[in-house]
Amino acid sequence: GTGMAIGDFNRDGFLELLIAHGERTAQPLSLYQVVPNDNHWIRVMPLTAQGAPARGAVVTLVTEQRIQRRAINAGSGYLCQMEPVAHFGLGSQTQITRIQVRWLDGRQVTIEAPTLDQFLRVPYPNSNP
Repeated sequence: GTGMAIGDFNRDGFLELLIAHGERTAQPLSLYQVVPNDNHWIRVMPLTAQGAPARGAVVTLVTEQRIQRRAINAGSGYLCQMEPVAHFGLGSQTQITRIQVRWLDGRQVTIEAPTLDQFLRVPYPNSNP
């Protein structure tokens, strides 16, 4: 009985791995961290109209080099729950062209040229554009 979750637990932009050992008795947790480096990243958390994580939303990141997509899952991990955030590792890329968030009802928000190395909360779009 081992559980595992990945997340940015210390809010430095780098993902950590947390492993919960054991099933019947209390066991220690193992936290694995990466050595900080100069790689860039951005983390996007779409929100519902009520301010909760928007499960099912799809976040698309566009750079000159590639397009990446992440879905905000309703469930993930093995015996654990992952954070409801779209994490994008950008390596040495220094510019994002745009980020698009699409909610389950089809509403969309586009953010042009967002700043690197940030946690970005994206509120649900106003129903009266």
